Amino acid sequence: MPNSQDDESLVSWQSAFWGLLPLALNSMLQPAGSIAYFSLTRSFILRISPIICAADAISSLCLIACYMSIPGVSLGYAAKAWLLQRSANPRMPLEASPTLRLIAFILGTFSQSMKLFSCKGIPWTQAWAYLYVGSFVAMEVATLVARSIGDVEFQNSAPRELLNCCTNPVPPRFVRTVREIPITLARCSHVVFALWALFILIRLPATSKELGQYDQLASWPNLPWWRWLLVIPGFVYVIFVFIIAFVVMFASYPILALGGPNYTDRFLFWAYDEHIVDGAAFIVSILTLWVTVFLMAILVNYLKRQRLEHQHRPALKDEDSDIAFYLIITPVVTLLWYAERYNPAETLKPEWTNNLG
Repeated sequence: MPNSQDDESLVSWQSAFWGLLPLALNSMLQPAGSIAYFSLTRSFILRISPIICAADAISSLCLIACYMSIPGVSLGYAAKAWLLQRSANPRMPLEASPTLRLIAFILGTFSQSMKLFSCKGIPWTQAWAYLYVGSFVAMEVATLVARSIGDVEFQNSAPRELLNCCTNPVPPRFVRTVREIPITLARCSHVVFALWALFILIRLPATSKELGQYDQLASWPNLPWWRWLLVIPGFVYVIFVFIIAFVVMFASYPILALGGPNYTDRFLFWAYDEHIVDGAAFIVSILTLWVTVFLMAILVNYLKRQRLEHQHRPALKDEDSDIAFYLIITPVVTLLWYAERYNPAETLKPEWTNNLG
């Protein structure tokens, strides 16, 4: 039983979870404009996700690099064109003043970042923190570079090809591609992480020992798949992943358990004892999920482009289901995972971090 001193050196789930909150709010309040072609209000909600923040930063840097490939376009002009396309107009004093944002970052976000990054045994929490902070820094630098170019100077001096990219109501194809594809992949990847967290929370049978009672074909209907119905209604992406990946994965276990010739039986029993089947199933399930995400992203983007091509609208516009997904699933699943499955036993918090609050 650890003493109070030992407890003070551990990272509680409350410290890990709530330590991410100021980092998320910092990214959400950043005046970096819209994500892909979502409105500013919806982009604010989407920035709840660190994966979306990272994908948006990568997409932005790639788009600036594409603009710089136009003859006569400097880094400042490319960043200015990027910012104008995002409709990044600050609406509050905190957003408009770089000095105020820097002070808010140092007083709030920086201390929490240092606290999280100095702890040990919380790799996933630190990964999300890195995504928040890294994307914020990248977007802030790009925004500062863009604001160093005045609107009048940009209109009078920027190459015409670059101006057309900003003023044309239908953006060039390369602009739509660079802005949409990373966000589409991030959205689908987000579903994988949400399902992974729920998989751990619900604890569906995932090993050969846990599936011992389901080793006959007649017992397949008794698999506790119904629990997934608590989280998938209304979310098409989750339904696709569930049907394609998890059902196939779970259905393969009874087939393995039925056995075959003597050599096959011996091999399977040996594999069960050595947990090789469990490890192989885990690897196959992860690969299946990621392949499903990739194919799903391509399919979703293609279908939306076909449906909206005649309307001259971006493929990612008016995605209310995405907003609902990130607004409900992201904080709820994250909080449940930390509350139920977070284990502070192998964590370590330096003493000096207690002075940071």
